[in-house]
Formats: sequence, C-alpha cells, structure tokens
Amino acid sequence: MDEQQQKTFLELYTANQRRLYGYIVTLVPNRSDAEEIFSQVTLVLWEKWSQFDPARSFISWACGVARYEVLKHLGRRERRWERLDESVVVLLSADRDRMQERLDRRSKYLAGCIEKLKQRQRALLEKCCSGTMAIAEIARQLGKTPNALSSQLRRIRETLHRCIDVAMRREERP
Repeated sequence: MDEQQQKTFLELYTANQRRLYGYIVTLVPNRSDAEEIFSQVTLVLWEKWSQFDPARSFISWACGVARYEVLKHLGRRERRWERLDESVVVLLSADRDRMQERLDRRSKYLAGCIEKLKQRQRALLEKCCSGTMAIAEIARQLGKTPNALSSQLRRIRETLHRCIDVAMRREERP
C-alpha cells in the first residue's frame, strides 16, 4: 500500500470509526466483546484495504466486514446464553443498514440546514457542539440559566429537523 492509499484509508477510517463502533455495539450485547471485535475489524479493514472499491460507501463496506467478524465472534462463544442466534444478528444488521441509509440521507442535508440558521444560532450551536466547554459554563458566559440555554438549543435542533425533513421530502418527489 503506497502512502496515498494509506492516507485515504486513515481519512475514511477516522471519519467513520464512531459509526462503525456504533454498528458493532448494536449487534453485540457485551461492551468488552464489542471493543474486541472493533479492534479486529480495524485490522481486517487495513489488511483488506486493497479490496475496497472506492465507488462504494466506505461505511457500508466496513459494516459488512464488521458483520462477518461479529458472526465469527459469536460462533466462537461457548456459553449458550451469551450467544445470539445468527438469524438475529442478520436481522439486526439489516435493520441497522436501513437506519444507516436514512441517517446518511439526513446528514447529507444537515450542513445546508445549518447554513439557513441565523448567524447567532449558528454561533451558539458551534460553541455548544465544540465540546470545549460545558453547557453550564456557556450559559454563565451568556448570562442565561443552563435550562434556558438547553431550551434554546432544543428549538434550534427542532428547526434543523424540520429543515432536513422538508429537504428529504423534496428528494422523494418524482
């Protein structure tokens, strides 16, 4: 694998690792098992990177690898009460795939909907979502109560949800 391929892998992996881990957690009831599987999936993705088709979605490919690794892991489980039946894993996986497609479609419209917010709302959202300060600290700086700030953020999220819903309905029209 050349340097550019490594860079591309790292960019795609880094951008999707949370979603990939979340996918695994939905299929495995035990958190430590999920972490073990996640590590294994990361290795397999790296080893099989040359087989990745850039025309496909990275997260779909990675989740397919994860599904296989989950099934392998569950097959190795010795205690019957800790093992999910393979058919349950397949159903959970299919359901997760459908949910992921919807989430992907929604996230496609998020940036545009954020741009439609008033500048003041965008700045507040950015400040609160940056993770650098607690909501209570931001509220104090703005001279608000944490509850008032939380209510304001809830209204902004509702506005974004409505905007995304409208954009998705437009996309679905023939």
